Amino acid sequence: MNFDHLKRPFEENQIRECKGKKVNEQYLYFRYVPSEFVVEHLNELGPGNWSFVIKESKVIANEIVVLGSLRIANTVKEAFGSSTIDEKKTAADSFKAASALSLTKCASLYSVPCVFHTKPNTYQQPQTSQNNYQSNQSQNEREFFQYTCDDCNVVISKAEVDFTKKYPQTYNDKQVCRTFQQKYRKGNIRRVQ
Repeated sequence: MNFDHLKRPFEENQIRECKGKKVNEQYLYFRYVPSEFVVEHLNELGPGNWSFVIKESKVIANEIVVLGSLRIANTVKEAFGSSTIDEKKTAADSFKAASALSLTKCASLYSVPCVFHTKPNTYQQPQTSQNNYQSNQSQNEREFFQYTCDDCNVVISKAEVDFTKKYPQTYNDKQVCRTFQQKYRKGNIRRVQ
């Protein structure tokens, strides 16, 4: 079976943008394709030519994790999906969200262009009347801030930088990634006295 037509990009109006975590008055934004559009894309293969099943599901702390399996013709791709359970949604809603995420990730393994990788250092100022002059710019344009771990040079988020600044004695006045934060806290790296 030819999977090339699965690589066809989605329409711009099918791609959504979600506002994520707020860090220092700035928001992390990421783009995604809702699962119903992924299903429409897969339905172009014809009836009976694809199937998706949840092979396993677990509740870990306050999170539902599922392992989904997408079969197209004689090939199978598997991926995990997860969603938190909180006061805003029920366990059933979280299970549905985790399943949809698993389906989307599985489809991306068949080259369906539905997963966008957002770097943890991609931020945008919230839209206000003061910065409406930016409204003519493309929604895809973002301000980029680059932070790196002082110990291993891996790219880290602004949140990691801010956290290490809160505890300068613990981290020797360095900005470090989570791996090195744990090493400093466990005492694997000697602190300067």
